[in-house]
Amino acid sequence: MGVVVKFWVNGEQVVAEPDRKTTLLDFLRETLHLRGTKNGCGTGHCGACTVIIDEEARRACQVRLERMDGKRVETIEGLAAGGRLHPIQSAFVRAGAIQCGFLHARNDHGQQGPAGSEPSPGSP
Repeated sequence: MGVVVKFWVNGEQVVAEPDRKTTLLDFLRETLHLRGTKNGCGTGHCGACTVIIDEEARRACQVRLERMDGKRVETIEGLAAGGRLHPIQSAFVRAGAIQCGFLHARNDHGQQGPAGSEPSPGSP
């Protein structure tokens, strides 16, 4: 039997027995069916696979699942609460910023500060 990891994704505890090559991105998309986290370049450069791990933006394609024990992950799907879009997601909709989906995770998570804080208008 391999390593067992327990961690949280969008507030729900998950348990996995990953092999050494499985990435967090693979697990999110293939096992949990969370398709908002995209596989862009597979090298961590494009940011399409950006998720929040313990309040820090990380590239899920570069994170081995076996290292996730005890961590907390938030995906783009986790930004919406109670069926309501997060204010950043709402701003994307209001502005008509509809893209192919590859940059949404990077832009939405990139704009959200630590612990869900909101950037002030005009902040980079």
